[in-house]
Amino acid sequence: MLRSLFHHADQLLTQYRPFWQMRPFYIRQLSECSQLPEHLLSKLTKLDQKEFEQLSQNSEASQQWLQPWLPCLDELEQIQRSIPGVDNSETSSQQDSVSIKHLSTGIPGRKWSQIEQFINSLPITGDTAKHKLLEWCAGKGHLGRLLSIRKGYEVTSLEWQHSLCIQGEALIHQQKKRYPQLQQRMQQGDALSDDVSRLLNQHNTAVALHACGDLHTHLISQCCNSAQAIKQLAVAPCCYHLTADDIYQPLSKAGQGSLLSLDRQDLKIPLQETVTGGQRVSRLRDIELHWRLSFDFLRQSLTGETRYKPLPAFPKKLLSGEFNDFVLWALINRELLSDNHDSDNLPFNEREMSQALTEGAEKLLVVRKLEWLQSHFRRVLEIWLVADRALALEEAGFHVELYQFCDKAVSPRNLLILARR
Repeated sequence: MLRSLFHHADQLLTQYRPFWQMRPFYIRQLSECSQLPEHLLSKLTKLDQKEFEQLSQNSEASQQWLQPWLPCLDELEQIQRSIPGVDNSETSSQQDSVSIKHLSTGIPGRKWSQIEQFINSLPITGDTAKHKLLEWCAGKGHLGRLLSIRKGYEVTSLEWQHSLCIQGEALIHQQKKRYPQLQQRMQQGDALSDDVSRLLNQHNTAVALHACGDLHTHLISQCCNSAQAIKQLAVAPCCYHLTADDIYQPLSKAGQGSLLSLDRQDLKIPLQETVTGGQRVSRLRDIELHWRLSFDFLRQSLTGETRYKPLPAFPKKLLSGEFNDFVLWALINRELLSDNHDSDNLPFNEREMSQALTEGAEKLLVVRKLEWLQSHFRRVLEIWLVADRALALEEAGFHVELYQFCDKAVSPRNLLILARR
């Protein structure tokens, strides 16, 4: 099932590559997308902002509108539906939930729900009291602590940041007074170093909840080594683009046989789906995208360059101010202005600033339309990436299953690889 799922996703992603493997921010006009059908581009161009918003927010209308060019939409849905969810609604009693409720103090509600539902998705195999569990990229060890208290594991929580290890040890000391059965220790160390091989050999179970990029692929690669003691593995991947490789290196033989070539920008596509933050965060993101694009028109007018150049992350408080303040910060960041200037002394007049905002809004609509096309392949690309990881484990002799361990509203990164030898 896993192999056929991968090959089905691979076939569709390869066949319809022009619809998702693009760089919307670097495209000025839809006509530049020469690999897309001309009739589709013409119809997309004619949609004004209101028409496009109405269309893109109605899944049934979207499917009907795109059907002539994307007859694969039902197949894409089928791939997404083929990964079952875990029914963990009754796996912990109400009494147990109340008794451990205070453990969530200081943890954002959505993150705590992710931890609980991840744990509830883990099958209990054998006598867990005899199992030594390694929590990979543990942070303060919240996941490992709850696993030890609720399921009786002896846990080692591996974390790179020394300060997080110190905080984790303090929490262990504090909570051991209430839960004398807690068996957990923090281990400061680099998850990407060769030393972790020795650590893995001292444990028979490993878990990783949202370890980013190379951090979780390194764990999987290590566990594929038959010399390792790990017998059970549970990994929920995240941030596929955080890798040292410029081009994605598939882990499985099946992945290595694919015709797809993915760079870091491609690996970011699944992460464009977010469900957190509410209306305020959504509104601020719209302002941010608009201002980034608007500033780029101003930058191009100063430098003569014609290619979009992204800005780094910036203090979000800028989005609550004026566009002039944002432009000042961006000019200083790009070393186009010295830091002794202020927002009343910019190298643009009022007409140029207004024109930039207009151009930015028009470009943003182009970006939105292209991201809308991409969005229909976003989840299937993520399934392709996770299935590649799962197949590498299967090829190494593990029995592997894929699940959705929580609802998307809790986390859109909800794919879980469960593997046992």
